[in-house]
Amino acid sequence: MHTACAEVGRDPATLEVTVGQIVTMPESTREGEDEGDERFKFTNPDALAEEWRLFQEQGVGHLIVWPQPYDAGCLNLLTAAQRIYRDRSGE
Repeated sequence: MHTACAEVGRDPATLEVTVGQIVTMPESTREGEDEGDERFKFTNPDALAEEWRLFQEQGVGHLIVWPQPYDAGCLNLLTAAQRIYRDRSGE
């Protein structure tokens, strides 16, 4: 994105960046899942909160999270990660 902006003389800070993220747990399976899907699996909320912090560091302003499966275990992981992320970011 930064390269494309530089080519046309646009300040990247004038763009809002959104990231979509699939979040699964190690014991869950998704239809069509392959070996490359390991990057979507999280075992603890600290690791997930850290990934969100890294997104923020890279200028991401919006995060859309897609829990797979949409069940209590995955939602509890997301809720715990959100609490950690907010506590660490001072929100």
